[in-house]
Amino acid sequence: METLDVAGIYYVTRKLQAELEAFLGTQGVLAGGRTPLHRRAVIRDIVESPGSFVGEIAERLHVAQSIVSKTVFWGREAGLLVTDVDPVDRRRTRVHPSGRLSETLAARLGQPAASLLDPLLDGVDDRDCETFLRVLCDLHHRFKTSEPT
Repeated sequence: METLDVAGIYYVTRKLQAELEAFLGTQGVLAGGRTPLHRRAVIRDIVESPGSFVGEIAERLHVAQSIVSKTVFWGREAGLLVTDVDPVDRRRTRVHPSGRLSETLAARLGQPAASLLDPLLDGVDDRDCETFLRVLCDLHHRFKTSEPT
């Protein structure tokens, strides 16, 4: 069996991310897949952490707050994001996915993993597929339980 180095893992995760975005339809929602990477990263962070402040998003992504602010403005104009002002500190803006974006993603995210993976694993032995899914489930559990609450 072939061994995999870190570059190989990076390649596979990038390809899986592209397959996932295509499956979820986010490339269609985000201007036909022509949306710059920084905008997609900001939108993805907002979907994963709804209700975050602009500064928190910038900190998590290690980008300038102005990039997040511009993306939030663009996302509001495109109907993908909604914002509200922090009542305690009116200079801070909290960001949420819009109903349109949430509905688009929810319909697809609730599908079984096999909906995405079966075409990618076509021709792979069933036992190997089951092992792969168990490893993904284990990684999911490890990542989720290690996140700060």
